[in-house]
Amino acid sequence: MDESLARWLVGPQGAEALAEASAWPDPSSLAAAQALRHRWTPEQAATASRQVELRRRAVTKFGERAGALFFTSDGLEQATRASVAAWRASRFAGAGGSRVVDLGCGIGADALAFADAGLEVVAVELDPATAVLAQANLGERGRVVTGDAVALAADLIKPGDAVFLDPARRT
Repeated sequence: MDESLARWLVGPQGAEALAEASAWPDPSSLAAAQALRHRWTPEQAATASRQVELRRRAVTKFGERAGALFFTSDGLEQATRASVAAWRASRFAGAGGSRVVDLGCGIGADALAFADAGLEVVAVELDPATAVLAQANLGERGRVVTGDAVALAADLIKPGDAVFLDPARRT
């Protein structure tokens, strides 16, 4: 998905397409695709259908919250389970932190947990489209910066900040 398609997906038209795709028991079916293409471009219809499928799969990791989040296939696969992210966030908050810089946030699962724990969140994501989805997932509760975490870290990390980096998913 490119950045412009991600922006469409998280916007009002994307919300309409998601609602339409969600009404189908199998949003990847030919019938669903044909119906969605009456109103949306083939690329938009496919993106909405895929997002609905990802949201349905994401329930196992994110519970009911999955229906309001945005995913990529890789992002969902790599995302930290909500219960694990909440545990991590409680550890950061319990250590007295107030601001976390999440380097390499992906779709923002850990960043969202940090925000839920009451921490100020600045997240960094290299891929522009994924950064759009992460910002939509965080909403007003955090800020996502698009760029290389290594290049941006020195400017973003301030004295007293906690830094989160999940080495299992990073090169």
